Amino acid sequence: MKRKFLASVAFALWTASPVIGISAVQAQSTQPQQSDQAAPATSYSDTQLEEYAAAAVEVRDLNVKWQKRAQKSANPAEVQKIRQQASAEMVQAIRDEGLSIKEYNEITQAALQNPELSERINSFVE
Repeated sequence: MKRKFLASVAFALWTASPVIGISAVQAQSTQPQQSDQAAPATSYSDTQLEEYAAAAVEVRDLNVKWQKRAQKSANPAEVQKIRQQASAEMVQAIRDEGLSIKEYNEITQAALQNPELSERINSFVE
């Protein structure tokens, strides 16, 4: 159940949040590409993972809220405004938990590639 939670949060983050997704792409394009595997689960402190888990829950909830609003609109310009507002709220939720967008995206990527890290994050989800 918790594993599905992390996957749904990651999916919501990457598909429904253009600003966050763009930030991740920009961060990757400014750094040299590395072929290293995801960081081991021990490279993140419990505090960081607890902040991540709290932010992920908030991002998931915001995604649900804003997707419902976007689905009600047939106006592409209005949908774009809704997506921008959703992204802004998701970014703020992440920052409110003490993480940068870069840190949040890095932990998401690492958790998707590292089952041990995923389990550590899931331990903080109530």
